[in-house]
Amino acid sequence: MIRQKLSTLVFYMFCCAITYVYAQAGTSASGGEGSGDGGKVSYTVGLVSYMTFIGSGGNIMQGVQHPYDVPDPCEGITAAIAAGGPTAICNTDSVVLTVSSIVVGDTYVWRKNGMAIPGATSSSYTGKKTGAYACDVTTAEGCAATSNSISISVNPKVRAIIKTPNGTDLCGLPGVRVKANTGVGLTYQWYLDGSEIAGATVFNYKATIAGDYTVLVTNSYGCSLMSEITSVINSCRIQNDAGGAAELSLYPNPALNEFTVVLNTSKTIDQDVMINIYSVVGNLIYAQSAHMINGSISEKVVLVNAIPSGLYIVKVLAGNNEYTQQLLIQE
Repeated sequence: MIRQKLSTLVFYMFCCAITYVYAQAGTSASGGEGSGDGGKVSYTVGLVSYMTFIGSGGNIMQGVQHPYDVPDPCEGITAAIAAGGPTAICNTDSVVLTVSSIVVGDTYVWRKNGMAIPGATSSSYTGKKTGAYACDVTTAEGCAATSNSISISVNPKVRAIIKTPNGTDLCGLPGVRVKANTGVGLTYQWYLDGSEIAGATVFNYKATIAGDYTVLVTNSYGCSLMSEITSVINSCRIQNDAGGAAELSLYPNPALNEFTVVLNTSKTIDQDVMINIYSVVGNLIYAQSAHMINGSISEKVVLVNAIPSGLYIVKVLAGNNEYTQQLLIQE
């Protein structure tokens, strides 16, 4: 009986000694600053809710701490680059790489094979060498992302070299041989004085007239290079007309199917001459006789059978003298 009364008294005193009870939300238990690849962020983590019991015997705080996800301001930041053309290029070519989405305030650092490229800090980069390229993009807020990688491959370099095994002087010869370097998969196109020679598409060519010869060499990757000029001369023409200058003219030139041959030499002789037209590979296309009076001729040539458009060689053979001029036929 006495124990029961004592218990009742303690309970009564405890209850009556409580001053007040209240609840509050958002109390911070801890905080700090976090950092990572995306940047830095300040955070606080605390009690979502708690209650405080205040009594004469002391205070009691009771609450539940809930997990709290701190949002990452750099989440979702990405970077991408694209190539402005083929990425397999010739050694004389290049390809422009560009950041796909350009935002004012962003900064860029381009990398080749993982290494930063000195001075490459714009939104685009011109690649000329073999390697894997990517770009680090940093926003104005300090968020960073690395783009996809694009590989550039540079195809083998082409060589274009002309050799003349029997010299470059046509004097006393039907022609001189010009030869280009050879190799697997190479193709060729020869030029005379800058004009394409029709059908001259193998590594060597027989030059039958004086002029500047070049060759365009292309490899199996589609890369091309034009050679340096090789000049073919005919010293006999100077010797044969040592008494003075000789001039051979064709007009109109280009022509359709007829033109006039005019030749003036320093010689005062009358003789029969031949006017021959050759293809650039040396095949005789047309022949016509004419008569020279006092070292000059003016002869009209009419091509009864039309010949294909292209570059041809007109030669006037007068005794031991040979005079040459180019003719362009245009249909």
